[in-house]
Amino acid sequence: LTLSCGAVAPVRDTNRFARHVARRLAEASGGALSIEGSVATVKLPLAGVPPGALRLLLVDDDDAVRSLLRTTLPAGEFVVIEAADGREALGELERERPDIVLLDWKLPGLSGGEVLAALRREHPGLPVIVLTADMAAKTREEATALGADTFLTKPFSPRELLGVVERLVPGRRR
Repeated sequence: LTLSCGAVAPVRDTNRFARHVARRLAEASGGALSIEGSVATVKLPLAGVPPGALRLLLVDDDDAVRSLLRTTLPAGEFVVIEAADGREALGELERERPDIVLLDWKLPGLSGGEVLAALRREHPGLPVIVLTADMAAKTREEATALGADTFLTKPFSPRELLGVVERLVPGRRR
């Protein structure tokens, strides 16, 4: 971020001025400001997010599944944040602070179980829907023990997905 004052008056305390501008930017945009030492971090909301839209983190290594779900979910009601693997998902969790997570169970690298365990440590109340083609009782038991809220077995219908989301996040606007 580069700040300039034009020709109005010289700025004697540039750090104070930069903190002031960062604070005003965060306040005006509904973002957040954190200052640690001489580093100011401004987190801004996603551009163009409709008020009341549900921020949904979609974690699946299959491009076709992500594409289908992205186009299935109503754009005015959902902002879809995507991750193709577990490490990317954990990064997006911290950056984007989603309202709900759709988590594929079988992921390359970090498994869905490892992502779910990490997610529960850091975000215990965040609703998580596990997506799986594996209908084995053992898989469901493991995911439940790690804190999954519910499951959707692939393939599932858009209506089924929307019903589960509505049940887990009842206050979302339509």
